[in-house]
Amino acid sequence: MLHTSRELLRHSCFCHEFSTVALLHALIAMEIVLRAKISDSGTKPLHALIKQGRESGLLTERQTEFLHEGRKLRNRIAHGQRARSVMPPHWGDAHHVLHLGQRGMGGQVDATGRNGHR
Repeated sequence: MLHTSRELLRHSCFCHEFSTVALLHALIAMEIVLRAKISDSGTKPLHALIKQGRESGLLTERQTEFLHEGRKLRNRIAHGQRARSVMPPHWGDAHHVLHLGQRGMGGQVDATGRNGHR
C-alpha cells in the first residue's frame, strides 16, 4: 500500500491529481499501522487514533499535524466539499506520511498492517 502511495506521489508531477490519491492511500496505510500499534484501537475514529498515537509517542507533533490535515482533506473529499481534489502546494512534502508507516512498523507494511512486502 505504501509502495503504491510512493509511486503515485512520484508520478504526480505529470498528473497532479495523483498527489491526492497518494495521500489518501497513505492515510489508509497509517490507519492500519496505528490500529496495529495501539492495542485498544477497536473502532475508534482516525482522529482519535492520531491523538492517541501522539500521546503514546508513536507520532511526533509534526507528523500529528500532517495526519490531521490529511484526515480533514479526506473528509472534505468524501463529503463532496472539495471540488478540486489536488493537494494544496504547501503539501509538497507529502512523502513524510509515506515514511511514517514504515518507521512505525519497522519496515514495509502490507494491507493487513503486518510487516512484510505486499
